[in-house]
Amino acid sequence: MEIEVKLKYKNKKEILDWLKQNSFKLNGTKEIIDSYYGLSNELSNKKSFYRIRIITGLLTELTLKDSFMDKGEVWIRREISIRINNPENMGIVLASLGCKLIKEHSSSRETWKKGKTKFEFIDFFKPAKLSLVEIEGPSKKNVSELISLLGNKVKIVGEEFFSVFDKKN
Repeated sequence: MEIEVKLKYKNKKEILDWLKQNSFKLNGTKEIIDSYYGLSNELSNKKSFYRIRIITGLLTELTLKDSFMDKGEVWIRREISIRINNPENMGIVLASLGCKLIKEHSSSRETWKKGKTKFEFIDFFKPAKLSLVEIEGPSKKNVSELISLLGNKVKIVGEEFFSVFDKKN
């Protein structure tokens, strides 16, 4: 199960200082290209979908993300990933199964970790610019406690925060 929450923030330096003071360690940075496929033309966390993820220079994987259960804006869902070696052919396979390419996102990410808790700054640059933080943890309690400790440095966001990706240029 994946347990995560997405948050907006105003002051990255303030959050970085907090992470360092609380024993989080920089785990690395990476660039990611995500292609989302589903049985409808809509990308919604309320429906299952597939994601082809290319982590530049590292790996390519296909992920099934089941429909989620919203527990107070903390998203809990089954996520199953497998490595693939040809994202173009995987897209053709998904299309032959009736899936449609819904969206493509490109981002850079900076990941901080402490134990099984991951704190990730995400800066999207395609299809639009958007910055946020994603926290993943081993339990809803762990994620909720971290949000409480961060206080007014962050604010939980829902799907409406991503509406910038839906605007036509």
